[in-house]
Amino acid sequence: MTKLLSTKETVRFSPSGEEDGPSEHPITYSLRVPTVYDRARLRRACLARGARHWSDLEMMAVLEAGVRALLKDEADGELRESFLADIEAYTAHLVTGDEVPPELKARIAEIEAAVARGYGPYAERVADRTYWADILPLEAARLFVVGWQGLDGTCETGPDGLTDAALDHIPRPHLTPLGLKALSLFGPSQDEAKN
Repeated sequence: MTKLLSTKETVRFSPSGEEDGPSEHPITYSLRVPTVYDRARLRRACLARGARHWSDLEMMAVLEAGVRALLKDEADGELRESFLADIEAYTAHLVTGDEVPPELKARIAEIEAAVARGYGPYAERVADRTYWADILPLEAARLFVVGWQGLDGTCETGPDGLTDAALDHIPRPHLTPLGLKALSLFGPSQDEAKN
């Protein structure tokens, strides 16, 4: 059965290892449950930090453009067509939601690595996605942490969640797990959804 949480509740969370750590009083965080507007607020917070997320389909379109730009000579025709066929097959799997065969994943990874080294627009999008993946859990922690126990400092919040000063009190190794926990509150886990 899927568990539904009220947005009036808070969820307690201790990062892995804190429960068993040397401290008698592990660090525990309180996170608020997201509202229907919070997905948009989180996306806005990430965009305000300069993060940009490119979808898999957008990445495949730029990868294709990179293959065409880098392998434009007649002598490269056979390799270019092979790469383009792989990109087309991969894109079809993305569109249908079908599982991508491991050998196709491996070939796409090789194409991506080669194109990222030689085609600036693709390399920039890879960097954008990496930055997005780094910023997303940090901004989620900022938006959804509403309190803590076992941690020095005041949990000050403002209109955008935790203030920078409050965020600085959280140990760096806790930020990503906190953000991932907050992101998990947007919906049921795969196991919960099956029930």
